[in-house]
Amino acid sequence: RESIDWYEKIFKKVRGIPLDFRARAVYSAAWSHLALGAVEKARLLFVEVYEDKHATPEVRGDAALRLAHLYREKNNRVAADEMAGAAGRIADESSQPRLKDEVLLFRAESAFLQKTFDESLGYLARVTDKGYRVQRLTGQIFFESGRPADAALYFERAAGQAPHRDAANLCFFDLAQSHFSAADFDSAIAAISKIKGPSEALEYRLKPFRADVYSHA
Repeated sequence: RESIDWYEKIFKKVRGIPLDFRARAVYSAAWSHLALGAVEKARLLFVEVYEDKHATPEVRGDAALRLAHLYREKNNRVAADEMAGAAGRIADESSQPRLKDEVLLFRAESAFLQKTFDESLGYLARVTDKGYRVQRLTGQIFFESGRPADAALYFERAAGQAPHRDAANLCFFDLAQSHFSAADFDSAIAAISKIKGPSEALEYRLKPFRADVYSHA
């Protein structure tokens, strides 16, 4: 809310503000609108930033990628792909390896959602930072491809690289499901035991699954 007020009261009215600084203020306001659930207001501001040639490449590239996410959420695959391509070009032209990785991850996630698993794996292979998100998505691909034993390896790696407890818990749940699908019930129980302080949503999924696992063990 403060970011929005800052933009509305100062950067729309005060003259002499550096143009790149103004673009960053618009970018910050866009994120604030998004956090408040005002998606369309956020989208319009991200478009403004992306089209502003005075904005820094870092800000323009991130705005383009955020637009890709917003369009994908609306099932507008053409627009999402266009903005992901724009973000990728900015990343290449301005030597932004982090943004390049984010674009590849976005494309990998999109391919996964379309169940084009080989394409998704191809994008993941090109990501430089093989951290939590790459490991978990690879596990999800193998699980959905009917390869639960392979999936378990990646979910275990993802759990070890998880940025926080909730993320680790999701990975242990994925791991338990993979072992269960591979009929390795003892390993499934061991994975469940590693889940600590699950969120309400995860606990809702965990209760019936835990009962199912123990009935087979």
